Order: sequence, then C-alpha cells, then structure tokens
Amino acid sequence: MAKSQKRSSREIRKPKKKNRCRPCGTHSRLSGQGGWKRHQAPRQAKRLTPAGAPALFSRMYPIMALDFPNQSRSYDEHGHRIRFTGHDGMFEVMFFIRADALKYPADGEANYLAAFDAARSTIYATARKLYAKGRKAMYVMTAADFA
Repeated sequence: MAKSQKRSSREIRKPKKKNRCRPCGTHSRLSGQGGWKRHQAPRQAKRLTPAGAPALFSRMYPIMALDFPNQSRSYDEHGHRIRFTGHDGMFEVMFFIRADALKYPADGEANYLAAFDAARSTIYATARKLYAKGRKAMYVMTAADFA
C-alpha cells in the first residue's frame, strides 16, 4: 500500500458535531436566538394558597387543620419550657412554650403545668396561628407570640 493511500488516524476521526438544538436541529444552542430556552414550556405564575404555601406544595401535601388530640404535656426542667404536640394529618408537630411566657407561674413543675392547663385554649390558638404562617417540625413559643 502506498503512503498516499494509507489513512492516518487524524483522517478517520468523525466530523465534529455541530452545536445544534436537540429538539429541532435548526438553531445553535449558543446563539442569541433563545438557545435551549426556546423549547421550554412557559413558566406558570406561582399561585398561593390561603395559608401562603405554593400551590404545588399544597397539592402534594394538602394543608389540614392542626389538631391537638393528645392532651398530654410535659415540663423540660433544663430548657425551662413545656412540651406538647399537635397533629396535621399524619405529621406530628412539636411545640415548646417557654415557662416565662405563661402568666404568673410560681416555680416548680406542677405550677407550670397548672398555668399551661389554665391557658390551654389560648396556647392552642396561638400554636395554630404560628403553624399557619409556615410548616415546621418544631416551634418554640415565647411571650412575644401571645402579644
């Protein structure tokens, strides 16, 4: 075989792919014609639900009413707060209320729990308001939340 007939490895290479749009192949993805964005679906405006969550989130996880079926509560001596739980469907939400947020409690676990029981309806209403602002797994309620 003559040297002129022999193909070098450089000649065997495949031609370079043109930088074209995959869906239509008519325009360059790097050009100023919109590139890949030309074929994207138009963005929908974000709709907000009454609770402020995006509509997509509310379709995936519908906002249910926060309920307090378990009336139990406990006092955390190290954190100086009372722990209670609420339920939003299958989700459990922990709430802590600082002991200084309760009205006129005397020191001691029994006195803090008695003050919590006396203000239970107000505490639950405030917890529902906090939860409606945005979903979290845990909330710490202070005196400022009750003002």
